[in-house]
Amino acid sequence: MPRSVNMNDLSKLERDQIRSITESNQWISFQNFAESIIQKFNSESCVSETEWETIKKTLMKEGKVQGVQEFFQEIIKLSNE
Repeated sequence: MPRSVNMNDLSKLERDQIRSITESNQWISFQNFAESIIQKFNSESCVSETEWETIKKTLMKEGKVQGVQEFFQEIIKLSNE
């Protein structure tokens, strides 16, 4: 599992860039884009020929959604440190 990134691990330039991005109007557009990706994932059908395949597709879809959400949560967390 990837380690959590701490703001102390990043250079001052990287920290400043993350803060600048999250404080810009473009950040809202980026978040809206991520929400549309999540909606796309959620709209995908998971029904398959076998129960196992249906479960597997459902778990994969949930993993994709969780990955996008955690990515944004981590950026917000880093920008507030």
